[in-house]
Amino acid sequence: MTASKTTATARQESPLRIPGYFLSYAEKFLEENGFESLPLWQAASLAKENFNPILDSVSEAQFQQFILAAKSQYGEPSFGFELGRNINITGFGTLSQALVNCENVRDTTQLMSRYSTLAFPLVKFSCFDTDDGFIVEFDTRSHFQNLNSIIVEILLSTLIPSIQFLTGQAIKPVRADIAFTKPTYWARYQNIIADEIYDNSPRNLIYFPSHVADLPLLTANRTNRAVAIEQCELAMEQKGDISDLPERVISQIRSKLAQSPNALDIARSLNMSERTLRRTLAASDASFRDLLKQAREEMAKFYLSNSAMPITLIAGKLGYQETANFRAAFKSWTGYTPGHWRSEFGHAK
Repeated sequence: MTASKTTATARQESPLRIPGYFLSYAEKFLEENGFESLPLWQAASLAKENFNPILDSVSEAQFQQFILAAKSQYGEPSFGFELGRNINITGFGTLSQALVNCENVRDTTQLMSRYSTLAFPLVKFSCFDTDDGFIVEFDTRSHFQNLNSIIVEILLSTLIPSIQFLTGQAIKPVRADIAFTKPTYWARYQNIIADEIYDNSPRNLIYFPSHVADLPLLTANRTNRAVAIEQCELAMEQKGDISDLPERVISQIRSKLAQSPNALDIARSLNMSERTLRRTLAASDASFRDLLKQAREEMAKFYLSNSAMPITLIAGKLGYQETANFRAAFKSWTGYTPGHWRSEFGHAK
């Protein structure tokens, strides 16, 4: 079911649908701060009286219009941070049940990478280990850059307190890379974001100390986790979005690159047969071989650009037993040798 009143202007829009309850978060936040919320609905050409936040969804354009109107009403550029502080990790139904019952932080972030599109299709999560720490990446996918930056702020002020709540530990990232210019008002929030912030980066990355990944959750419950995952899997099937599978495969490959995973390994981690994996990927015009290459190339560029890690060690982390094979593969992908790439594009900090 979708909202009954839409924009009058005909335009080609993203097929993504944003759950209606995100609008409720913004509306409640404004009303609690003494602002009128009706202009938000008007800006997005939505009829509030006909809108069910549980059953209805909105287009990406409507979501952008609603959020920008909310920011304008609030009157402060830090709207995203303040809104994020009012979003609770327990507020996403079945997905929340899966996340809060995980064994540790790594388990939680891995489930986020798999199921987050059920709750918020404008963000894709990934997580991986490096010598610089445990990294959580959120790839914001809106066609509207001004919306992407707000989403990043919401995620930063939601994710970090959520991890603190689930673990009972005072946790702060050591570094954050953001894919846009850091606004001046971010200085007020540095105490909750990270010790170091680097802007205009190619990716949005949050670096936690390595030990954070293995911190146990106070709410861990294997039985409840298993039940919630079954429900999430059912929701993914009902969603019928096979286009999400290649990204789930890449996420699993990234976490297992050092073991040089094959299609069977990844299929098992996704609770499906190898045959089903290959067939479903083919339906998305993808193949396991190409996704393995993509994951290796992305991570190779990341390590070379963001660390001083020896090339022999990078080769091992990518599943190559022989460094020479990695060098040859990297040259075929990029036209550069690993050393040349590092000298041209490296910015280890």
